[in-house]
Amino acid sequence: MRTYTNIQEEAISFLASSFTFPLRWKAMLIIGGWLLFVAPDVMATTYYVDSQSGNDGYNGRAPIHQSGAIGPWRTLSKINFTTFSPGDSILLKRGGVWFDGPLEPVNGGIPGGTVTITEEILGQPFSFKLVNPNDNKCIYFGAYGEGPKPRIDCQGGRGIILWHNYIIVENLHIENGGNNVLWLAKPDGNYWNIISNVDVTRSASNAVRSSFGGGNIWLKGLYVYNYGTNGILLNGSENNRLQGVLVEDCWIENPETLELEDAITCHRDEFGNDLKGDIVIRNNTILRSGEDGIDITSGHNILLEGNDIRYSFSAGIYIVKDWVSTVEVRSNFLFSNSISQGAGDLTIEVPSVWAVNNVVAGTGHHCLHIGYTDNTKIWNNVIAPTNRTGNLIYLRDSIGQLEFKNNIFDFSQANQDISGDITPNITFDYNCYYGTSSSQDIHGNNSFQEERNSNALFEPNGFWADPQFINPAKTEAAHFELASSSPCIDVGISLPLPRDYRGVQRPQGLK
Repeated sequence: MRTYTNIQEEAISFLASSFTFPLRWKAMLIIGGWLLFVAPDVMATTYYVDSQSGNDGYNGRAPIHQSGAIGPWRTLSKINFTTFSPGDSILLKRGGVWFDGPLEPVNGGIPGGTVTITEEILGQPFSFKLVNPNDNKCIYFGAYGEGPKPRIDCQGGRGIILWHNYIIVENLHIENGGNNVLWLAKPDGNYWNIISNVDVTRSASNAVRSSFGGGNIWLKGLYVYNYGTNGILLNGSENNRLQGVLVEDCWIENPETLELEDAITCHRDEFGNDLKGDIVIRNNTILRSGEDGIDITSGHNILLEGNDIRYSFSAGIYIVKDWVSTVEVRSNFLFSNSISQGAGDLTIEVPSVWAVNNVVAGTGHHCLHIGYTDNTKIWNNVIAPTNRTGNLIYLRDSIGQLEFKNNIFDFSQANQDISGDITPNITFDYNCYYGTSSSQDIHGNNSFQEERNSNALFEPNGFWADPQFINPAKTEAAHFELASSSPCIDVGISLPLPRDYRGVQRPQGLK
C-alpha cells in the first residue's frame, strides 16, 4: 500500500507535534487565538483486479482469493462503477488481458505534494509544478505480480479516458485502439495527471491526446508503437489553454515511414484555438514519423531538449506558424529526416528561436530550413550531412535578425551549400567549415575564402579546418565528439551556453 502525505498536513505538523490525537479523528488546536481544524488521516486502500481468477463479487482487497468475498475483482467495468478515496491504488494483474474497456475512472483524487520543474528558455527562467509521484493523494492505477504489463485490448475503441484531475496511470499496455486511445478528455481541462510507463500500440490515430487544455501534466516513459496519425497530440482549446506539460523519456516509433502525421505535436484544435505554453519535451526517441518528429505549430515558451529523432518523412523538428514564438531547440540529435524533400531536419519559420548544441547528420533533404523569423540564434551546433538532396542551410524570405555562431559545418560527405541571400541582418561568424577541399562551393558558387572576400561581413573570425570528430561513421551523437587536437576547441566567441551537448560544463570560449 502506498503512503501519502498532504502538503497541508505538513504545514501544520509543527504545531501539532506535541499533541496526541486518536488516529482518523478530527481535532482542534487553539494556538495563539487561532482555531485550527486538523483533518483525519486518509487511509488509502489497495484494490486488485485479475482478469482470469477475479470475481466482481469479491471485495477487491486481496491479490488472490482467500475466503468468502475476499479476493480480486475481475473487470474494468467494476472499476468504472466504483468511487475511490484519495490515495487509493487499483492494481491490475500482470499477464492479464481485458476486453471490456475503456478504463474510465469516475473520480480523481485531491491535492497533495508537488515537484517543481525549473528550466530556462532563451536565457530566461521559468517553472511549473507537477504531482509528486512519491507524495500525493491521487487515485493510482498500476500493476502487480510478475510478467508482461496488464493489457487492455481496445478492439478498435479507446483504452483509457481520464475525465478527472489527480489521477496517476502507470505500467499498463493498451493495444488495437481507434482514435484518442489514451485520452485526457476533461471538458474544462485535465490538471495534475501523470501517465508513466504506459504502452500504446497499434492505434489508428492520436495514440495519446490532451484535447481540452488544463495543465500540470506529466507524460513519462511512454512507448507508442505503430500509431498511424499522431503519437502524442497536445491540442489547443478555447478555455483553460494547456500550460505546464512535461513529455520525457518516451519512445515513439512506426514500423515504417509512411506519409501520415507527427510523433509529438503541439497543435491548434479544429476551431483554431491555441494552447498556451510552458511545454518541455525532452529525452524522447522518435523513429520513422509519418510527418514531423516534433511539430510545434501552437504555443509559446517551449523547450525541446535531448531528443533523438530519426527517419521522419518530413522535418525532424518543425517550428512553424506566425503565432508561435519563444522556442529553444537544445541538444537534440537529428539524423536522416526530411525524406519527403520538402523541409529540413530542423525547420524554423517563427520568431525568437534558439537552436543550440544540436547535431544534424545523415541523409535527407535540407539540414536547416529557416525563414519568416527574427531574433533567432543558431549557436554551437554540428551540421554534418551525408549524401543529401537539398541545402546545408536553406535561407528563405522574411528573415530579420539571425545569427550563426560557433557552429561546425562539415560538407565533406555531401555536395551541399548555403542557399539564399545572406543579408546584413544575417550574421555568420566564428564558425568552422570543412569539405572535400577548400575550393568546395559553400554559397553562391563561392568557396569559403571567395565568400569572405566578396562579403566583408561574412565570417571575419571563421575558418576552414577539419574538426576532427572521434568517429568517422557519423551515425550517433557520440561520434561527433572532438578529438583533443581539434582546432575547434577554445576558439569560439563566448556565448551564454554553460553546457555542451552532453551536459558537460563548458569553459568560456569553448566552441
